[in-house]
Amino acid sequence: MKPHLRVLTFSIMAIIPPYAVAQEVGTLSVFMLKDGKPLVKNEILIDSKKTIYTDSDGSAKIKLKIGEHQIEIFGKSRNNKNLGYFKKPVLIKEGKDTQVVASFTMDEPEIDIDTPIGESESSAKKEKELKAKGLGTLNGRVITTDKGAPIAGARVFVKGTSIDTRTDDNGNFSVKIPADSDVSVSVVHSAYSAQTLSEINVAKDGSVSRTIKLTPASLELEEFVVLAPKIEGSIADIMTEEKESSAIANILGSEEFSKKGDGNAAAALKRVTGITLVGGKNIYVRGLGERYSNIEMNSLPLPSPDPTKRTVPLDIFPSSVIGSLKVQKSASADIPSSFGGGYIDIRTKDKTDENFIKVSLGTKGNSNTGKESNNYAGSSTDWLGYDNGYRAIVNSILSAGEVRVGERVKGFTTDYFTEDELVTFTKDYVDRNYNLHKRELPIGFSGSIEAAENFTIKDDHKISVFGNYGYSQDHKLVDENFFGYDMNSQGVLNTQADKYGTNNKVYSSYYQGGSLNLGYNYLDLFKLKYTKLYTRNAKQAARVVDGIMGSNYDHLTKYYLDWEERILNVDQLNGEFDYQLFDKKAKASFGLEYAEANLYQPNNYHYSYITA
Repeated sequence: MKPHLRVLTFSIMAIIPPYAVAQEVGTLSVFMLKDGKPLVKNEILIDSKKTIYTDSDGSAKIKLKIGEHQIEIFGKSRNNKNLGYFKKPVLIKEGKDTQVVASFTMDEPEIDIDTPIGESESSAKKEKELKAKGLGTLNGRVITTDKGAPIAGARVFVKGTSIDTRTDDNGNFSVKIPADSDVSVSVVHSAYSAQTLSEINVAKDGSVSRTIKLTPASLELEEFVVLAPKIEGSIADIMTEEKESSAIANILGSEEFSKKGDGNAAAALKRVTGITLVGGKNIYVRGLGERYSNIEMNSLPLPSPDPTKRTVPLDIFPSSVIGSLKVQKSASADIPSSFGGGYIDIRTKDKTDENFIKVSLGTKGNSNTGKESNNYAGSSTDWLGYDNGYRAIVNSILSAGEVRVGERVKGFTTDYFTEDELVTFTKDYVDRNYNLHKRELPIGFSGSIEAAENFTIKDDHKISVFGNYGYSQDHKLVDENFFGYDMNSQGVLNTQADKYGTNNKVYSSYYQGGSLNLGYNYLDLFKLKYTKLYTRNAKQAARVVDGIMGSNYDHLTKYYLDWEERILNVDQLNGEFDYQLFDKKAKASFGLEYAEANLYQPNNYHYSYITA
């Protein structure tokens, strides 16, 4: 038993001494504010060991041993967004309160650490000095700015002291403050903006009165001013980019598209100075045709679905997938040198700071909507923008008319085919309804859905998903009168029209398409984005031309039954990362792309009659 007793005795003696000596302590007060309003339940880490949280007034108080400590402050908004971070040393003095005020604003966050002056003093010495200097009284009333109503429960503290009190039911408070000294008094309430009064001076045994007005948080509308994020495609974002551009450039954003009602990229570009739109889809920049221009998407080239054109028709890009349009008219190192007129970069929507689902529906019409118009029988899937094979020429005719290099082109005559084969070809070719019928011109319709979702992994990795799909159809009726004047034998233009008639055109346009963006962002240093874009544009035309025409001045009636599909299918991978080269900030960008464009015109049919 003796060995055990000795161990127990030694242990007791080892534990008793630390508690036998009184610990010397001070206090630490932390106040966290966002635009003057308290931040509730925000984390404060002390010496990487102990965690405390702010209360409803945005404050936290704790007793600590005297000496130096390290605090870490993590600012977060009510919706858990990071506002800022501080890591600072603080000095705790015996019997005194060290105050830390962390303010988070739209600009750089600020921290103010107020360490009490002087070394540790005994209670008797402090009491003696306090009596020698004296105290004064500060009487105050806290009210609202809008109605002047008293605010109960507002917290009042004096900077550099341990004075901490609250207002009564009538908003009044009274505190003793050091005399003949300039002091600062702060008032905090969870439902109001904080207020600080500086340079309050009171004589010994005297008193002063102050009225402090607090602004209700609901009146400040900080969600619209202070917390507004940078919005991609907004007018403010576009103006900033234009101002910082070193080249001659015009930029159009998605916000402007929606305000002006632009349905596609072509409609938006009509407003840009120096650009002329031809045929509703091709551009002329400063008088130079489309062959002198470059059109890219996210700074990567695109193929054209029109084999006779160098650039992509702009009407196949719906405004719903466009974040912004950049039109550059001067050369710079970051764009291809193969343009002489203009360079257009179509930048798809990338990301948003908020998660949302947006559904839009719309209709459109004109003065001819509901009027009787011409139409012809198409496929059952025309409304989706593609022909299901109803108009297509049968394979037997296509095979018979195939062009082979080095061989004579075959004509559909008895020189190359038998009469029975020609009869079969004719039956197969006319195996559809080519007659026109009347209908009321339909009203236009459009609909779209957009959605975005953002994910954050360990605060450093951000993933964004954005997608949209849109569908629209539009119908137009155009009636025209045409006149042609010939010259007589003396070379003088006739005064009366030699050729004249009417041109009735009915167009139906169908569009469907969408985009998908997957983005990854690591601390704004490395960004990666995958973009998928698919658009399908179809146009049906029924045209009837009636009148005197041709070299023989015959009365003709001509019918044109047309169908055209244009398809663009794009997959892109873009990335960029920031780095330093010789102590200079630099940025590297890269991109990969697979793009395919198609034009489909199945058996457009034209026929004429001589009218008696």
